[in-house]
Amino acid sequence: MLTNPKRVLLDKPGLSLIVYENEDEPIEVDKTHPEAEISFLFQLKGSAEVNVLNGTYRFQIPEKHFLTFINPKNIVPINVQLNPYSGMVGLKFTSEGLQKIFDNTIPMDCFYQGKDVRKMYSLREFAPKMLWPLKEIFRQFNPNHFERLLTMSKTLELLAYAFEVLHRGFEMNGKQQMRNIPEVYIKKLSLIRQEMIRNLNAPPTIEALADKFSISPSTLKKYFKKIYEETPYQFINKHRMELARQMILSGKYSVKEIAYDLGYSEPSHFIVAFKKYFDITPKRLMLQKKV
Repeated sequence: MLTNPKRVLLDKPGLSLIVYENEDEPIEVDKTHPEAEISFLFQLKGSAEVNVLNGTYRFQIPEKHFLTFINPKNIVPINVQLNPYSGMVGLKFTSEGLQKIFDNTIPMDCFYQGKDVRKMYSLREFAPKMLWPLKEIFRQFNPNHFERLLTMSKTLELLAYAFEVLHRGFEMNGKQQMRNIPEVYIKKLSLIRQEMIRNLNAPPTIEALADKFSISPSTLKKYFKKIYEETPYQFINKHRMELARQMILSGKYSVKEIAYDLGYSEPSHFIVAFKKYFDITPKRLMLQKKV
């Protein structure tokens, strides 16, 4: 494990910028900024688990995705667990701090519904141009005054690209918004999502999940896709592949053991699925880790 998995690069009133990096063990890396209303979590490598409101909402952030979390009416506890061999950049604001920095130059319909700030939970894939400022930020250690200015400039560049991704999504179809989904379904889908994660080795069917949580299969699929922007099958496959990747990088398991632990009837089926998802075989990934 790194001696210092958390690096605070900026810490101003209403704004903090923190880099998190992990090696061989999962670690609890953060709770929300005491005044933060708006949080961006940029997963540069590996993955992380995000626990909101003591488990009311749980998110898995895969590599090259970012989570935007906004809840302006309450200071909401956010716990983040960084999985092994992962790196993340966390950026947190108050709404007043955000407006001061950008001076009304950003498309605020990403955040406002009329006069009120939206409540939003959005998981989005990186735009390719976000990688350069993120990598520059990630490389920083104990920046001096001049380097902090450069870090702030890269932070603004990163935010501009993130706002562009969010704004484009709102203009297209507003999939990120959950305000039109009844609260009862948001809670049920969060529980269903947790149930799926707990049973990656034997994924329950849509019908079994629908019956257990008193929701119709069609409603489950409809709102799952709307909230998480992927189908239940895509969600399960993503999590199984990410777990497989972590097991491989741990160096503790053979390909056969991983395949059977994840519920595959044959290792060959697992190898095909892993290669299709990551464009690399499990064996090659194991060899790369040893180099």
